[in-house]
Amino acid sequence: MNEIITALLGAVTGGGLTGLFYWRANHRKANGEAAQTEADAMKSVQDVYQQALADQQQYISQLRDTRDHLVNDREEMRKENNELRRRINDMDERVRELQQQVARNGRIVASLRPFLCGRVNCPNRTMMEIADSEDHDGKGKPKEAGIS
Repeated sequence: MNEIITALLGAVTGGGLTGLFYWRANHRKANGEAAQTEADAMKSVQDVYQQALADQQQYISQLRDTRDHLVNDREEMRKENNELRRRINDMDERVRELQQQVARNGRIVASLRPFLCGRVNCPNRTMMEIADSEDHDGKGKPKEAGIS
């Protein structure tokens, strides 16, 4: 705006051609300053974007570190889980073996039942229930059923 006033005053006062050159020089100067201001603004925007990019790269790096940590934790948990499953399977197998042994022992006890007596050194071993081990007459002979 200032250039236009200066150019008009120069044309009115007799320096028409000089005023025109002056106006054109001022116009170029103004355009150059505007271009410089625009370049400075673009530089500022570029700096902001560079900083944002650096922040994003740092954030991505932190996410990768967290992911790697989680992957390692997951692998450790899988190993621990597999070990626990193996131990459970071993214990289940051991329980089955013990159940089979209890069944075998039950069959052995059933087959030995005719030879059981409540007294250790009883010469008259006869068939009796394990719960009836107190039914002796005190002389090494089992009590007869129905006789007290």
